[in-house]
Amino acid sequence: MSGSSGARLGRFLGKAVEVAWAAKLAKRSGVLPSISVRGIARFALDSRRARLGPHLATLFHARSAPHKLALAEGERRRTYSDLDSEINQLGRALHDLGVDAGDRIGLMLPNCIEHLVALVAAPRIGAAAVEIGNRLKANEVAYILSHAQPKVLIYHSDYEPTIAAAVEQSLELPDRFLLRVETRDRGYPDQVYDYKGDSPPAVGHSDEDTDGGLIVYT
Repeated sequence: MSGSSGARLGRFLGKAVEVAWAAKLAKRSGVLPSISVRGIARFALDSRRARLGPHLATLFHARSAPHKLALAEGERRRTYSDLDSEINQLGRALHDLGVDAGDRIGLMLPNCIEHLVALVAAPRIGAAAVEIGNRLKANEVAYILSHAQPKVLIYHSDYEPTIAAAVEQSLELPDRFLLRVETRDRGYPDQVYDYKGDSPPAVGHSDEDTDGGLIVYT
C-alpha cells in the first residue's frame, strides 16, 4: 500500500470512529426519538439568518420537542419552546440596549433560569458574557466592570447594595447600563417579554466579530 493510500485509509478510519462515537452519544442522550423531519425543517428555516454556534442547540430542541421539559427551578418550569423564546426575547432586548457582536455583558446572578437564558442569549447576538461572582465585594465588582467594560450588567435584586456601590466606583459606564432580575416566575423586566421570541434575532457583524464566549475573572 502506498503512503498516500495509507493516509487516506487512516483519515477514513478516523472519520468512521468519530461518526460511531457521535451516534453512540446521540443514542445515550435520548434526543433521537424526538427528532422529526418537520422539526429539522423548522430548525433549518428558523436558523438561516441566525449566528452559528452551540447556542442553536436550544432552538433545535425547541423545534424538535417544543413541549418537552427543559428546566426546573423549584416550582418554576420551562419547556424547550419557552426557554428558546426567552433567549430570543432577551437577545433582542440586549441588542436594543446597544449590545452588538463583539461586545460584552456582565452577569451577577444566582443559579436561576434567567442566568441560563443570559448565557445563551449573549452568544446568540455575538456578545461575550462576563461572569461576576455573587460573593465579591463592591470594590472587586467595580474593578471587573471598569476592566471588562460590559455594555449591560444583568444582576439579581438580592445584590442591589453591592451593585450600587460598585457602579459608583466604576468609571464611564454607559447609559441604560443595568438590567435587574427579580425573584418571580418571569424575572426579567416586563419589557423584555414584549420582544419577539419565535425566532433568533438577526444581528449584524462587526470588525471584532466573535461567536460570544465566557469571561471569568479569578
